[in-house]
Amino acid sequence: MDFADLIRRDMKPALGVTEPAAIALACAKARSLSDETPEKVRVRVNSGIFKNAFTCGIPNTGKVGNEYAAALGCWFGRPDKELLVLDAVTEEDVLFCERQIAAGNVTIDGTAAQTGSRVMPGQEVLFLGRPAVKEEEKI
Repeated sequence: MDFADLIRRDMKPALGVTEPAAIALACAKARSLSDETPEKVRVRVNSGIFKNAFTCGIPNTGKVGNEYAAALGCWFGRPDKELLVLDAVTEEDVLFCERQIAAGNVTIDGTAAQTGSRVMPGQEVLFLGRPAVKEEEKI
């Protein structure tokens, strides 16, 4: 297999910049493993993901950043779509997330270590102040 074939095999379609998509995907995946509808979401990411998603626009929303990526992924993301997790988000979904963020129900911690994550390398998603993913369901 040559280098070009390796890259083609490894590439995945994404909606927008991959860091916000990765945050949204982690939140959507964590929610899919929980039987409860979250009231709050807290996401811990490493500083690299935090920095790269901080000012990135989220396509079709008019919004930017970590909080919107997490909120949209948590409440409206489709984990089966992988990095296209937010491709079906509506204006009403964005308004709901705007209210959740304004109410303090979405927090992002950009100081997570590079290892020891729960959902994706450098990311941890918690709903309602407890892990959304059981120890045996870690990915």
